[in-house]
Amino acid sequence: MMKYFLTSFVLMGLISLTAEAKENCSETTRKLAELQATNTTKGAKALAKYIKNNNRIPSAKDFATYYGIGADSMVETFGITFRELLENARTGHADSFFAVRERMIRTFTTLSRQKGELATLDEMATQMLTTKEKLETIFGKLGLFKDFEDLKATAIQRKPAAFEDVRNESVYSPERKASLMQALRTADKFIYTSVLAGKGFPIEEGFFQALKTFHEKTGAPVFVRSLNNRSMYLDKRLLEADWIHILTEDIELDPWNRLNTIELLPKQMNPTTGLNSRWLRNQTQFIAAPKIEVKSVATANRQAPHMIVTTGSLSEARYAEQNAKTVQRRSARLAGFDHLVGAVLIEKNNGGEQIEGLPTAGGFHWRHIEYIPEVKGFVDLNTLYTGEGSSKVRPEALVLGDTHAVQSMDQKLLEPIVKVIRALKPKRLVLHDFWDGETINHHLEKQTITKARLAKGGEGLDVSKDLDRVAAVLNGFLAIDPEIEIILAYSNHPAWLSRWLQEKTWAHDPINAAIGSELDAVMVRGEDPLEYALLKTPLRFHSDRESERFTRVLEPNRVKFIPRDSPGLAVGPSHRLVQIGYHGHQGPNGKPNNLRGTYEAVLRAIYGHVHADSRRNGTAQLGTGTNLDLSYTAEGFSSWTQSIGIAGPNGEIQVYQFKNGEFFKGNEQPLVKPERFWLRDIEGIEYPKAIPLMEPTSGAETVDQYSQPPKLED
Repeated sequence: MMKYFLTSFVLMGLISLTAEAKENCSETTRKLAELQATNTTKGAKALAKYIKNNNRIPSAKDFATYYGIGADSMVETFGITFRELLENARTGHADSFFAVRERMIRTFTTLSRQKGELATLDEMATQMLTTKEKLETIFGKLGLFKDFEDLKATAIQRKPAAFEDVRNESVYSPERKASLMQALRTADKFIYTSVLAGKGFPIEEGFFQALKTFHEKTGAPVFVRSLNNRSMYLDKRLLEADWIHILTEDIELDPWNRLNTIELLPKQMNPTTGLNSRWLRNQTQFIAAPKIEVKSVATANRQAPHMIVTTGSLSEARYAEQNAKTVQRRSARLAGFDHLVGAVLIEKNNGGEQIEGLPTAGGFHWRHIEYIPEVKGFVDLNTLYTGEGSSKVRPEALVLGDTHAVQSMDQKLLEPIVKVIRALKPKRLVLHDFWDGETINHHLEKQTITKARLAKGGEGLDVSKDLDRVAAVLNGFLAIDPEIEIILAYSNHPAWLSRWLQEKTWAHDPINAAIGSELDAVMVRGEDPLEYALLKTPLRFHSDRESERFTRVLEPNRVKFIPRDSPGLAVGPSHRLVQIGYHGHQGPNGKPNNLRGTYEAVLRAIYGHVHADSRRNGTAQLGTGTNLDLSYTAEGFSSWTQSIGIAGPNGEIQVYQFKNGEFFKGNEQPLVKPERFWLRDIEGIEYPKAIPLMEPTSGAETVDQYSQPPKLED
């Protein structure tokens, strides 16, 4: 019994000791856990502090050294792995991580603005007094950014305005330039337009899709110039489409044509201001701008004029700025009103310019295209292009530059005009200054030698025979197309007939006394003497023994005179009417006419009189149909051109200049191969050739965006 008792006592003691040992063991474990938790907190705090002070995430080995423990005792000290410690630091000390993140964004933004292009990681490391390798530790799954691209995107999204003037280097890559030059060399035609790069300037979707269709149908690439040289916020489609190329520097196509990338203010009222005297004479400058303007600058006679041509834009007209000042809101509204979605289309032909003895194997035609929002497309020649495809359209009118039949008319234009009429099938043919009127020219009244030269045996000054020749020209035009109607605009040269009759000059002219007396009677009755002479059966006089003469024009019902007091003739939709019956010799309120006055009066018009191409958005002034070297242009400088214009069914306008025997490239003759098309300059360099934006001067320190930085000596 005693033995049993002792045994039980011993067992109870052992049990008591075991419980105490367990309690002591649990306490030790608890204290150890508390110690590890404390160390974890301290470690996470220390790690966050390290990252904040050093702008880097250290390796486990580097942090162990910094903390003063062995590299293999991380778990023993903190109770967790270094990866877990990093996660604790991120969770518990987010402010430290946020501070480093903001510092990185701020440094990238500041450097990018200072240098004008996106900063590199090397440049950031130098600025932050560290190394590229150390900065790279902040990238990754547990880092502050996924990668460097994530850092750039975050910074740009955070402050988009800070990057508007910062260059996107991917746009300036050698690969893009090579692709652009190859497209230029091989394409039969191409389009040049502008975009407004920046936040809040979307591209016009309908025009973009129509251009895509045009490319698919014709193979024509599209060249885009970002205004103000901005490239950061270009629409991604402009960078990704293989048929679109971003123009970053001037391209000389040949000595007479240049794609110009001069920077312009998007809101500038007149984008061609100050450009008339710049660049080579006789060289057409195609300049990216959100308006369509054309200027013919006078140069030496019998040479091509110096042309300034702006493009229109691919961007929508969105200039309004939130919280802007009054003057800014005003300029935004005005810029939006004048903004024209469109482009200039340039196509190759087989004839050189032949200026100053410098022939080319190939040359260029150009014409504008206008986007029509209602149809979500544009018309080129007689084809409408939309995002859905293409279809044929018929122009409302073909307007010829001043015809000046018969003495001054350039005969070599007649066959090309016939081809244009047959190809485009316009409903109307509009003639300006359709009669030259040399036989009744009051400017020659006292120039006896000139009149003697014109007499040519008594027929050169015969008004009746002159009218017969004018009628022959009209009959020829009527014979081209049985449906076409001829519109004769009231013009200053045909109006000389009324002055001739009013002043009774014919009364002392034995050659013209008969026709003069006949038309004098007509004018007394209040009729237009010229309309009567061409379209009406003539009066019979008792003394007239000749056989009865019928109308000079064979189908007078297809010829319409625009009277002097008429408002002209407008075609197209009511909201985009194009005035085609106004000649242009009379300006507002009896003053001389100019392009600005016409634009302000009617907004859209095609007219003549000045003999030189000019344009302001929807108002186009045509060149002439005469020879360019007339007697009264022999001296001084000239800006004369030969051109015709089209008013389309939607009120769109195209102007075609006469070059190399045609107004635009027909399908009769294929283009020569590229290796034969392009001219070489005097140094043997082949066109097309790129010209840097900032051309070098004599200054030793002159550099541009393409210059290599100077090499530092070792």
